[in-house]
Amino acid sequence: MTEAEMLARINALQQENASLKTKPVSGYYTSYSDYKGRPVIVLNGPMRPFVFGRSKAKAVVALFEDIKRFAESGEGDE
Repeated sequence: MTEAEMLARINALQQENASLKTKPVSGYYTSYSDYKGRPVIVLNGPMRPFVFGRSKAKAVVALFEDIKRFAESGEGDE
């Protein structure tokens, strides 16, 4: 990737990131970035940002119902 291509990619990502930073009422929102040239999604909210790539995103999609049940159960909450 040439320097001009990298700068164009950075500019495009910054514009996309700015458009995605509108926080919904819940306080959680996503933004996109890249890590070592790979696209990642960033989960933002009242916690430290959580960043992961496509492989983990595919696992989350495949296991969404289990994750949803876990989040809604409240088990283990202090």
